[in-house]
Amino acid sequence: MEKFKSVIAEWLTSQLPKVVERDISLPLDRDYIITVTGGRRSGKTFLLYQTIQEILKRGIASKDEILYIDFEDYRLKGVSVDDLDKSLVSFTELTGKQPKYLFLDEIQNVKGYGSWFRKKINARVYLSGSS
Repeated sequence: MEKFKSVIAEWLTSQLPKVVERDISLPLDRDYIITVTGGRRSGKTFLLYQTIQEILKRGIASKDEILYIDFEDYRLKGVSVDDLDKSLVSFTELTGKQPKYLFLDEIQNVKGYGSWFRKKINARVYLSGSS
């Protein structure tokens, strides 16, 4: 759980990187999982960042209501589906809130992740994965 707390604390205290706005945008108000897939280094992460910036700009949620995790982070090597609940618990312990938005980048690095989304998650979910 400490590895998630470290990653999440870094997310909450860091600035979002500058992004060049894409011609494509992701929906902000859908109750189903939004998935962005494509080749490596094709801009998926920055599309997620653009979406987060739009959520913040519109005042839909504050940063402490948005959980972003990059599963390419070396601290999260070997994470499995059983660890995903720990990410939500860690976020709540750090912010005192449940996330309204989940951005899980490079989700294919989490073994068995598909089954986790079958349970009820009270957040809008955005996933990215490399093909």
